Amino acid sequence: CFVGVAVKELPPLTVVLARVVLATMILLPLFWFYGHKLPNSAKEWFPFVVMGLLNNVIPFCFLFVAQTFITVGLTSIINAMTPLCTVIVMAAFAEEKLTVNRVSGVVLGGLGVAVLRGIEEPLDGPQTIGIGLGLVATLSFGFTALWGRRHLGGVAPLKSATCQILCSSVVMLIVAGIFDQPWTLDAPSPKVWFSLIGLAFFGTAIAYIVFFQILVRAGASN
Repeated sequence: CFVGVAVKELPPLTVVLARVVLATMILLPLFWFYGHKLPNSAKEWFPFVVMGLLNNVIPFCFLFVAQTFITVGLTSIINAMTPLCTVIVMAAFAEEKLTVNRVSGVVLGGLGVAVLRGIEEPLDGPQTIGIGLGLVATLSFGFTALWGRRHLGGVAPLKSATCQILCSSVVMLIVAGIFDQPWTLDAPSPKVWFSLIGLAFFGTAIAYIVFFQILVRAGASN
């Protein structure tokens, strides 16, 4: 619902930029408070740059643009297919085995998307475009899990979350600066600011700390 409010007044790329920058501002003080240090070489930054692209820049941009074609509710349903896309990616790269239950889930998820799209809408209609953009985002999230397990499983959750969101902020400053030029836009309303802060805090900062904590535990169990 936060995204749905924000994209009514701001271009999607600007919303993504605000989300990651605000999340960075939330996480950095905690990052330094707990004694973490930023990477000091390109080699150390690289895993976080890739993670930022897969986990923030690509999916956020596609999801937020999708919401200009389809409803917030439909976007949320498509985004809920992320676990199914993760199963496909993990199985394709031999990280996990496909079981009967997982295959059944993927098939049912695909049928669900087909039902949501319906047969009345033209193939090149806005709903098809929106659903396609949403599916690209969920696939990117699937690769996020693969990359995180292989390259960030041993990194402290707060450091992983902060560094990858910082990288995302730098990328989005460039992308949004080129396409949206946010400094030329009218100031958003208070409800949009509230939505952006809520999105950054609950949907990004807290969510990513939890996500990377799960990755650490998964790496330890393996």
